[in-house]
Amino acid sequence: GGPLLALVGTGLAMVGRNQSGTIGSALGWLLLIEPLVSTAAPEAAKWLPFASGLALTYSPNAGLFGPALGGVVLAAYAAASVAVARIVLARTDV
Repeated sequence: GGPLLALVGTGLAMVGRNQSGTIGSALGWLLLIEPLVSTAAPEAAKWLPFASGLALTYSPNAGLFGPALGGVVLAAYAAASVAVARIVLARTDV
């Protein structure tokens, strides 16, 4: 799960214009958004990136995907973040 989360972070860092804002956004997502979604909509929470990473690292949990599907979901987030970063970088890099 770690390397895939690193790709998600790399994609965010490439899109973000400012280091503090990007780090703050990532931490806000991890510490605020995902727990709120987990509380409000537990069935939707397993589709979030950190919950998918958690499915890869811990034993099966009723609220999470299994390791294989958690890895696929997290890989999709990683691919999407790198693809968006590539597009943004290509349009803004001189």
